[in-house]
Amino acid sequence: MKTRRRTGSARARRGAGGKPGKVIALTDECTIAQAGALKSRLARVLAHPGPVCLDAGATRRIDTACFQLLLAFVRDRRAAGKAVTWGATGPDFVSTARTLGLSAALGMA
Repeated sequence: MKTRRRTGSARARRGAGGKPGKVIALTDECTIAQAGALKSRLARVLAHPGPVCLDAGATRRIDTACFQLLLAFVRDRRAAGKAVTWGATGPDFVSTARTLGLSAALGMA
């Protein structure tokens, strides 16, 4: 039986009300060295009226600095009544989020 990888891209393109969405694909390394670039990318879509899909399917390594940025982004979008969805998530990403106790806060659980 063939397994499918969860991508979420179709969901990100149209959210509730049919508004177009944005997809933010995280890099394979998401560490403090990439935190500045990630912060800039997230800031550009913070006020986007449609849903924003975070895709961590390629992310093999992530540290707490980037998790902090993602958590702040999700929190701020939710506070503004704007949707954040998750596309693909790799097992290492999910495992680290669970270990840190962030799955629910990130909207992954």
